[in-house]
Amino acid sequence: MRIAQIAPLFESVPPRLYGGTERVVSWLTEELVRQGHQVTLFASEDSITSAELVPCTPRALRLDPDVRDALPHQMIMLDKVRARRRVRHSPLPLRLSAFSAVPI
Repeated sequence: MRIAQIAPLFESVPPRLYGGTERVVSWLTEELVRQGHQVTLFASEDSITSAELVPCTPRALRLDPDVRDALPHQMIMLDKVRARRRVRHSPLPLRLSAFSAVPI
C-alpha cells in the first residue's frame, strides 16, 4: 500500500526534544515501512526515517530563529502533498485544510 504521512513542521520526526505528535508519526511510519508498505513522509529536512522523506523545511520550525509565521511553510507542505496526491489522513489542524485543495 502507498501511504503518505504528514507531520507538523514544528519538530523533526522523531523529535529531538518535545513533540508527542511527531513521535507517534515516527513510530507509525517506521512500522508501516517495516511491514512492507511504500511510505512517504512529509516533514522537516532534519527528520530521520527509513521512509521516503519529502523535506518541506530545512529544519524544525520551532528551532529556526528566522521563522516568524509557520503558516506559509505549512501551505508549501500541503502543495507538495497535493502534487503527489497521496493523502489519507493528516494530523494538521483543520483550520489549515480550508486553504488547501487537498481533502484532509
